[in-house]
This record gives sequence, C-alpha cells and structure tokens, in this order.
Amino acid sequence: MGTKSDYIAKINKIPTISFNKEQKEIAKKIIENTDEKDLDAVYGLITQRVKTGFVFDEAPEVNHN
Repeated sequence: MGTKSDYIAKINKIPTISFNKEQKEIAKKIIENTDEKDLDAVYGLITQRVKTGFVFDEAPEVNHN
C-alpha cells in the first residue's frame, strides 16, 4: 500500500497507448479524492480496466481497397 503520490506516479507510467492523457487525468482525480484506506482497491480497479484491453481511443478503419 502506498501514498496517493505513489499511485499517481504509477498512473503516469502507464503507456499512453493504453491510457490517454485525459484518462490519466481522470484517474488521478479519482485517486486524489479516494480515502487512504481504499487507495489499493481503487488503483486496482483503474488498472484492471487497462489490463483488460478496453481501449476506445480510436475506432478501426475499414480498408476500402
């Protein structure tokens, strides 16, 4: 279990391909507003989303050729 700063640093290290800048900002706000006792669980929930591969930043393009 770490501090809010530790978890925010971990969020900053998540590759942008998995978590874009806006998503990171939202995740950091969530961490900042989380009770210290719940940090580990909340961080786990945030990173579970990244690990499952739900990335909606870009829609696939259809090759018309």
